[in-house]
Amino acid sequence: QSLGLAAAGRPGKTAKRPFPCHLCERSFIQRGDFLKVHMRTHTGEKPFSCSHCGRRFTRSGDLSSHMRTHTGEKPFSCQICGKSFSQSCNLLCHLRTHTGEKPFTCPTSGI
Repeated sequence: QSLGLAAAGRPGKTAKRPFPCHLCERSFIQRGDFLKVHMRTHTGEKPFSCSHCGRRFTRSGDLSSHMRTHTGEKPFSCQICGKSFSQSCNLLCHLRTHTGEKPFTCPTSGI
C-alpha cells in the first residue's frame, strides 16, 4: 500500500516561469517572495535569528522548525502508533515503517 510519500516535485518543467533570477538560471512563477528569498542564496543574507542560540536563517519557516530543537515541540504525530516528530518529513519517513513502502532503489543492484 502506498501513501504517496514520494517527494512532491516542483511544477512541471513546461510551466511558464516569467520571473528569472538575473544571477543564475532559476526562474519563478511569481515575482514576490519567491525571488526575494532566492536572492538570499546569492547575497548570504540571513535575516531570521534564533533568540536562544543566535543561529541565523534565510527563511522564517526554517527558524520555526529550528526553534523546536529548543522547545522540544513535536507537532507531527503518527496516526498508527502515536510516535511524534518535530518535522513533517520525519513523520513521512516513519510512516514507511508501517506500510513497508520502499520508494528508492539501488542504482547498482536495482533492489
